[in-house]
Amino acid sequence: MASEKVTITLPKEVVRDVRRAVRRRGGSISGYVANAVITYERREGLAQLLDDLDKEFGVPSEEERRWAERVVQGDESILYRGES
Repeated sequence: MASEKVTITLPKEVVRDVRRAVRRRGGSISGYVANAVITYERREGLAQLLDDLDKEFGVPSEEERRWAERVVQGDESILYRGES
């Protein structure tokens, strides 16, 4: 990935926390910030997708949310038996 140098201004507390995290985990401040921005953008994209799906298909019912939570938690039995 090509890089471009930019200057940003952050609150001192944020810079302190980032430096601390980089010391613990290794890497660079630039890498840390790039990863944070990428993660944020992906999350925002997912939020937009979910908003679009809600508009197109309606907001899931509480029963549908419970079903989805069970799927996410790995309860495969409901996928094959149609249980809720």
